[in-house]
Amino acid sequence: MGLDQHLMIVRKDSSGKEEEYEMCYWRKKHDIQQWMERLWRKKTTTDLPFCCVDLYLTIEDLDALEQAYKNEEIEYSDYSYKTDLSEEEKAEEIEYIAITKEELKAGHKVYYTSSW
Repeated sequence: MGLDQHLMIVRKDSSGKEEEYEMCYWRKKHDIQQWMERLWRKKTTTDLPFCCVDLYLTIEDLDALEQAYKNEEIEYSDYSYKTDLSEEEKAEEIEYIAITKEELKAGHKVYYTSSW
């Protein structure tokens, strides 16, 4: 039991059927969860818990997420141990964001979801 987080890509196949692909999986990255929840609260007016929600992202959202990494607003790889992100981990996360932006530019959908 714990926090599982996914960044998903939704593509349409040649018949128009949507297929989902996992772009990224995180485990217990509470800084990302809190960042995404703040974004979700800005986009919605609900007081419901932020769990098992599909938060669709835009290029602007991903730009802001990338900036959060660069500004070290997302700094821990595991909340329970407060392990700082290494430069390699940070570069990998930023690369995932870049690839995900390309998916959006290609007309695909991208969303973040998590469960406790």
